[in-house]
Amino acid sequence: MPNTENQIAEEVRSYGTKITTQGAALLADCLLKGEMLQITEAAAGDGGGAYYEPTVDQQELKNEKWRGLIASAQLSPTTPNMIDVKIVIEDMVGGFTIREMALYADDGTEEGLMLAVCNTPDTEKVAISQGVSGKLTMMMHIVVADASILEFTINPSLDTVSRQEMEAALLDHDTSDTSHADIRQLALNSAQMDQVFTKEETTEALEDAIAAHNSDGTAHASLHVMVTGIDSRLKTLELKYGTNVTGNSFEVTFTNLTGLVVTGVWNETYARVEF
Repeated sequence: MPNTENQIAEEVRSYGTKITTQGAALLADCLLKGEMLQITEAAAGDGGGAYYEPTVDQQELKNEKWRGLIASAQLSPTTPNMIDVKIVIEDMVGGFTIREMALYADDGTEEGLMLAVCNTPDTEKVAISQGVSGKLTMMMHIVVADASILEFTINPSLDTVSRQEMEAALLDHDTSDTSHADIRQLALNSAQMDQVFTKEETTEALEDAIAAHNSDGTAHASLHVMVTGIDSRLKTLELKYGTNVTGNSFEVTFTNLTGLVVTGVWNETYARVEF
């Protein structure tokens, strides 16, 4: 028979982020002075081994297990002044259950000041040495009156995506009605102007255009003139060197024969020298 008491306790658990009292004071001070507040680190712990609800007077996690740089921080697209803070805990860290997380601001001390704290559902953090991939990504949400005064120290190399996340992002892109809006508009404009054709229509139009071009006497006029000139010179050469003149007679007359030497064949029938 199920444990009804544990079942009820599990149902009433709530999770959320709280700005600590000291964090709120630091935020107000920065806002009044017009200064930026540097968020330098995040931390995760096991909550001392059990679920608990954080309080605003907390100055540290109940049982911190990890502290490191922040992978990314960006404004929530759905909630005003909410910042989504991503942390990535490395492969080699592990062997505990995450139940709490915190953000630390630079207040001039080595440890930093706990700005915000949250509880989380039990999340196992295994190490890669246990035979499985141990990298874990967690998200912490923080709401402030003016998000513009917060400045996060980010380590972009931590912010990686899995194959599943990449495939999901590509699917969202491919199915989105807003992807490549400029190309979509160009295609729509072309369709409205009857400028969209099938492959067969495009091939036929191309062949017709090439045939019309080839039969156009005015196309490439300069080339036509050049070809005509070449053709004329070729015909002259053929006449000069390719015409058979055997048997064709011609006559040459001279006013005198002084200094004239000719070599030819005497044609007795016609009583003439042929050369």
